[in-house]
Amino acid sequence: MLNNNEIQFLEKKYFDILSDLFDRNLGEIITQIYSQESIITPSTTAKSNTIEHSVENIVEGIIFSQLGWKVCSLPVSSDSCFEVGNAIINIDDDTERLDFETIIEGDKSIINGGYVSEEDE
Repeated sequence: MLNNNEIQFLEKKYFDILSDLFDRNLGEIITQIYSQESIITPSTTAKSNTIEHSVENIVEGIIFSQLGWKVCSLPVSSDSCFEVGNAIINIDDDTERLDFETIIEGDKSIINGGYVSEEDE
């Protein structure tokens, strides 16, 4: 069983790997999101945010193709789940339409990539 420090080390390790991956591929991610948005039409059964499922697929595709992590199917997991050598990585992909002012005024999760350090709280 891992102790708390070991868990925090692994969490930071994999967060840094994913953060770097998303930084390097941000243009591709945005391009794919915009291309999905233009072909999706909401239906009565669709989620209220119609591009959310597409974003989940985009994120999974980039992680699988560039990191080679195996998709993990668990009965209880987040939107995306991956198995790596010493961890199970759960990723919850959330999307929200924001205007430019909202981003500039600063949602902490947008500014620092979703990782809130203790001094941010």
